[in-house]
Amino acid sequence: MTRTLIVDGNSLLNTGFHGIKNMYNGEDHIGGLYHFLNTLRKLIDEYLITKIVVFWDGENNTEPRKKLYPEYKLNRKKKSRSIEDIESYSKQKLRTQEYLEELYVRQATFKFCEADDCISYYCEKAIEEEKIVLTSDRDLLQLISPTTSLHVISLNQLLTTFQS
Repeated sequence: MTRTLIVDGNSLLNTGFHGIKNMYNGEDHIGGLYHFLNTLRKLIDEYLITKIVVFWDGENNTEPRKKLYPEYKLNRKKKSRSIEDIESYSKQKLRTQEYLEELYVRQATFKFCEADDCISYYCEKAIEEEKIVLTSDRDLLQLISPTTSLHVISLNQLLTTFQS
């Protein structure tokens, strides 16, 4: 059976970008990029992964939900980010996507879709695969089933149906 690691790309990149502030290559901050690739490397070995699929938040990804429910994500704190941070994050995201392409890692982004929606859909449809979802989004706990586990980034822990 194929063992697939399904990655919430923005979630993993954000964790490294904000968590590893002091990693540079010359003038360029590379904390997000380093954390992303290093985490994949570790999990491939740890879980004997045979396939990786990375989903990224699409353009205007919250727009459909905000039309249905204007208060969607209204309680979230807006982080003020400098122009330098925005540019650095974008550069690291692009570089990460390029590296993943070179490594033949499947990636997908859909306009008006959040990565967690794509992950949920994939888990529902890929019934022949054993899936491990890598994310910080605890809303995805509802996906846990006999064929789907959740590795929560912030806990660095695998959650399965077999836990008490």
